[in-house]
Amino acid sequence: MKINWYGQSCFSFEEDDHATVVADPASLNKKISAGIVTISHAGESNGSLQQIKGQPFVVDGAGEYELGNVFITGVQTNRKAADERNTLFVFHFNDLTIAHMGGIDKMPNQKEVEQLGNVNIALVPLGGAKSWGPAKAAELVSMLEPDYVIPMYYQDGSEKLKKFIKTMGTNVPEAVDTFDIKSENPPAADETSLVLLNIL
Repeated sequence: MKINWYGQSCFSFEEDDHATVVADPASLNKKISAGIVTISHAGESNGSLQQIKGQPFVVDGAGEYELGNVFITGVQTNRKAADERNTLFVFHFNDLTIAHMGGIDKMPNQKEVEQLGNVNIALVPLGGAKSWGPAKAAELVSMLEPDYVIPMYYQDGSEKLKKFIKTMGTNVPEAVDTFDIKSENPPAADETSLVLLNIL
């Protein structure tokens, strides 16, 4: 399994014999290939389908989906504005589960967390929404108890990242271009490990 970050909340997930997934395609100066695209919330910064090569299947709401050997669970959460919504997506690649928290702006309730199930990797925003920041991100990580957490919605070397690392009480890892992990019998961690990705 290869996980890449393209800035904001845009990630790609690539695994042999599975459809490539792109979550929240951002407005970039490059094209990304995908068989599946998920869109967590409305906005130009995360729904730029013109950046996607081909004709992917688009998932933009709650439900359960099985596409290209990938199992996807979407859990809808209401944002603070009554006419907005956010969908938390969990992607199942063999034994590996990846939770993408999208544009979350308030803490999920216990029912929503239970719907996500066991999470190996959590993609958690450090900002994005005005009401969301590193402290809430760390609180969310403690609720999900993932093996790995990959932050998004921050700039390299930003105060948001520094505050998040301090709150998490972890060492600062070296950023990598791609996070490689086995999707069959993925390695478990004794405590949540922080993974930092460079923007591609």
